[in-house]
Amino acid sequence: MSFLEDLKHTFHISLLGGTNDPGILKKYHERTGEWMAPNNPEGTTKVGRENLYLTTRDYALEFGLLNEYKIYDNLQVNLEASYIALWLDKSDDVWGQSLTGGDHRDIRDAWNVSVLFIYSF
Repeated sequence: MSFLEDLKHTFHISLLGGTNDPGILKKYHERTGEWMAPNNPEGTTKVGRENLYLTTRDYALEFGLLNEYKIYDNLQVNLEASYIALWLDKSDDVWGQSLTGGDHRDIRDAWNVSVLFIYSF
């Protein structure tokens, strides 16, 4: 969309669904005695997964707005803001045990705001 000359807006919505088997969480607990958590503050865990692990029962919805302003012919500034709402399955056989105790009770939705200057020549 554009309402003013040299100023352009792009709005996007993305729905993300997990692809990992929720049963793996129970199997991991049976083998190790530990509960996997959806967000691990230390980064990669012993099993090699990344910080965010979405099962087929978990979803995230992202809303984003990108504003592009052409300052000069070869200089542009971008301001982008995105919000991601996270819906995790809190049943006992998926995330229920890990969401009720320890440091993992504080799982929140995510924000991303950035400013980018682009000079092209």
